[in-house]
Amino acid sequence: MAKGLQLASVDWQSPRNNMRHHTAEISTRRLIVRRGQAFDLRLHFLTRGFQPGLDSIYLIAETGPQPERQSGTRAVFLLGLGQPEAKSAWSASYISNGPRSTDVAVLAPAGAPIGRYQLKIHLDSGPGQAASYLLGEFLLLFNAWCPGTGWAAEEGWAGLPGGGREGARGMA
Repeated sequence: MAKGLQLASVDWQSPRNNMRHHTAEISTRRLIVRRGQAFDLRLHFLTRGFQPGLDSIYLIAETGPQPERQSGTRAVFLLGLGQPEAKSAWSASYISNGPRSTDVAVLAPAGAPIGRYQLKIHLDSGPGQAASYLLGEFLLLFNAWCPGTGWAAEEGWAGLPGGGREGARGMA
């Protein structure tokens, strides 16, 4: 019988993620991402790699002093296969697997509250073989380029002085 999955460390891939999220000018040492756009993590394990079908990985994203699902400040989501899908809910997808590591894509929905988040992981490898860990913190920012935020650049240009995209470009 396989031993339960145990986390050794996480690589936030901050320089690459921050570059893709246009936040590298703020920092490349800590993860700063935008809602509605996926970011990648690499999970390193102690004795073996993630085995889909045997192991279940849940991620928990929390923000604020008293995170709650009802208020949207706490989300629990299962690692799935393929690319993260729903832009209306938090999701995570398995990208690739090594002997003792797994690459994961995490997607915060377009309407997620912005702020400082804690990301936790719960690993379940069967009865009596579960463990939970705090992965760390990241910042989630507003994304003006993402539809569904209530004000995406494509949706909001007409309301700016000069109207339309041309008027907004002239403001830069």
